[in-house]
Amino acid sequence: MVRVMQLRFFSSAVLILLVLTACSDQAGPVVEPQAAANQLGPDPAMPTDPDQDFKLTSFKWDGPMQAGERLRVRNPYGDIRCRKSGTQELVVSAQIQTFTDWQPAPEVEVVETNGNFEIRISHPHPARAQFGGDYDKGFAGRIDLAVLLPAGTAADFATTDGVIRVKGFNGDLVASTGSGEMYYKASGSFDLGTESGAVEATISDFAPDRRGEIHTTTGSVSLWLAANGAATVEADSAGTIEFRAGDDVRAEEKRADQSLQVLLGGGGRHLKINSESGIVTILAD
Repeated sequence: MVRVMQLRFFSSAVLILLVLTACSDQAGPVVEPQAAANQLGPDPAMPTDPDQDFKLTSFKWDGPMQAGERLRVRNPYGDIRCRKSGTQELVVSAQIQTFTDWQPAPEVEVVETNGNFEIRISHPHPARAQFGGDYDKGFAGRIDLAVLLPAGTAADFATTDGVIRVKGFNGDLVASTGSGEMYYKASGSFDLGTESGAVEATISDFAPDRRGEIHTTTGSVSLWLAANGAATVEADSAGTIEFRAGDDVRAEEKRADQSLQVLLGGGGRHLKINSESGIVTILAD
């Protein structure tokens, strides 16, 4: 069965209010505006040219999502941010910035097929134009998405140059970007990939049956491990690989040509880092 759910549009001046609405309606008690902003990181980039007019449009959608179901998002026009919802509701909210009146507005919809959800963004231009660039060759604006996911679900995110930020989510994740930065602080199995963007991951979930992999081409990788964890980390890169641990951390390292193995707490959950030439930093503290 296929369900197509058109998003309900609302006018808004700031993304903070939109995320606040999503959190207060579906994810527990009301969150103060500043706390809501902190949940999903800094606000998306705003226009800096005072002579350039722009318009903001926001929208929201929510609906039931069960453990084991999956969300797929492809956003070539901006960022993706993810938090846990705290309920069995999937909440989708977004901010659209447009800079021209002559380009058509993007069309956004949520499609569900037998437990597989997808956020689809449709626009005649498949890429986002550079600010102040040739708007005939790209969408003149940006679209930034925020999703709240129930525990036990799975997600598949991809951007072109937008940031991917996942915090507090408890479920399996596959995420990739071309040059965008990536931030991960969650629980579950993960596979993070980027070409030139930096990856920062914080791990406090050391369940041995959960895999964790990070891949980059030239992008740097910073991996933070909880000092009381048990993990086996294998890192490969032609760039610098560094390991630092606190004074009371029980860890050992084994080095070989362009590779490093770290045994934290005697070894445990397997984590893999593979970069062609990016700088890799592993910290346990």
